[in-house]
Amino acid sequence: MSELILFVAIGVIAVTAAVMMLLSENTVYSALFLTLNFLCVALLFLLLNAPFLALVQVAVYAGAIMVLFLFVIMLLGAEKTTEELKRFRWFNITTLVLAVILLLAFGLAIGAGQIDLQEPVGAQPLVRVIHAAPDADAVDVRANDVLVAQDVAFGETSEYVSLPPGTYNIALFVAGTDQAIAAAPFTFDASGPQRATAETIVAYGEGAAPVLASVFEDFRTVEDQGSRLRVFNATTQAVQLIDPGVEFNQRDAQIVVDTVEPGTESDPVILLEGINELAFIPTVGERVVDGDVSNLDTADTLFRLRDYEVERDTAQLMVLTDERQFDETSRVIALPLVEDTLAPFGSPKSIGQLMLTKYLLPFEMVSLLLLVAMVGAVVLTQRYHDLSKAQRRVKGPANRRRVARPLTSVVASQLGTQFPPTTTNGDTAPESSPELQPERPSGD
Repeated sequence: MSELILFVAIGVIAVTAAVMMLLSENTVYSALFLTLNFLCVALLFLLLNAPFLALVQVAVYAGAIMVLFLFVIMLLGAEKTTEELKRFRWFNITTLVLAVILLLAFGLAIGAGQIDLQEPVGAQPLVRVIHAAPDADAVDVRANDVLVAQDVAFGETSEYVSLPPGTYNIALFVAGTDQAIAAAPFTFDASGPQRATAETIVAYGEGAAPVLASVFEDFRTVEDQGSRLRVFNATTQAVQLIDPGVEFNQRDAQIVVDTVEPGTESDPVILLEGINELAFIPTVGERVVDGDVSNLDTADTLFRLRDYEVERDTAQLMVLTDERQFDETSRVIALPLVEDTLAPFGSPKSIGQLMLTKYLLPFEMVSLLLLVAMVGAVVLTQRYHDLSKAQRRVKGPANRRRVARPLTSVVASQLGTQFPPTTTNGDTAPESSPELQPERPSGD
């Protein structure tokens, strides 16, 4: 309830500041109202749990850009309204009518859409299959007789497919044939509005007829700057995942994933970002207890991951299975499946993904419209400036102070003679040309 109150209060302040920015006649006041609007937007980002965007909004927009705006306003003297612009009486009425029409259109659209009566639609389940049965051939995967993946060989994983929630009969067929080698029913639920979960069907076991098991995967963001790891044991013996340290140093060994029985999955654990040394060992009694590896030897290692790089904000499913050698013997291998986690709603990563995927075209169109509007504003301002200069030039001579007496009368009164001089006939004497005047002798 408090979040709703804060949202409504901040929204009212933001809208009021935007309206006052448009209605204010003083440019400095308009810039200050715009700054208040930017601060309100930053608070809205905080309500969306996006502190990084809030700080960027304050530092870049409310800080640097507004300082630049105010500097340009002061430099150009735009805050001084020396000229009174021509007002149109119909402008306010027209604006009010258009605003009322726009509000009515929005109200009708929202009312007809019945937004408050609509329930959020959850995303459909995401399902994939990993082939971890060493004795089985490449397979095709069908869900209720619908082909969802084909020609999946040992060690390979199919792509995620989206299925409607419900119960499905997942069946494996020899690739390119109708020979079924495994089948089992699975129920898939909706994964939520952000597709935060998925399921992986693991085909494992010895022989040509593998066993199917479902492993739940969590793609929510990892809070500890690491990766969420889950282990599925497709071998025939219980295993542990340890961090052996440097060359199985007894003081450095630690348990990463405790005992995982055959055909089961482990609880999720967090691996920190960076380079890790990991090793799978068989669980025989208490092999590793509180870092004591006195009963452990390097020969006991089933599979070792040297210099295993762990990336931040990932979800890993590591399937431990057997692999057949050329001499018909088998060895244990690990098949790591790494996927990126989903960014939390309102985070910079989430907003960036939405803007650069779903909203890329609208975002670019808005940028183009803003560019056209900016160029149009510059052109209109330049035309108004040129028109104002032309009007001032036209009005200039008409506003000059007129002399009450002619200039000739003023000169004559000062000289005491008639100007210009007249002849005895009363005609005005012609002005002597410079060419007809005799040259004066130079010197004394």
